[in-house]
Amino acid sequence: MKKIGIAVVMLFAFTFLAAAADTGSQTQKTPGANFEQRKEMILKRIDERIARLQEARACIQAATKPEDIKACREKIKPEKMDEGRPGF
Repeated sequence: MKKIGIAVVMLFAFTFLAAAADTGSQTQKTPGANFEQRKEMILKRIDERIARLQEARACIQAATKPEDIKACREKIKPEKMDEGRPGF
């Protein structure tokens, strides 16, 4: 009974080590691809933020009275809450 228990533990240990070695080799194969994907995602988010800021700037520039600025701020506020996600 004791030998069976040791054999089962060793089987699990070898399975775990084999899986860990396989996972490590996969991540080392494509580090450039992951980097490029992440870089593109970051640049896309930056471009989106720039576009929102330009819209906000145009709205504020077009304002002729305090109520217009308040309306711009109300419009900008929901968009700003979306930026709570991690940027980089």
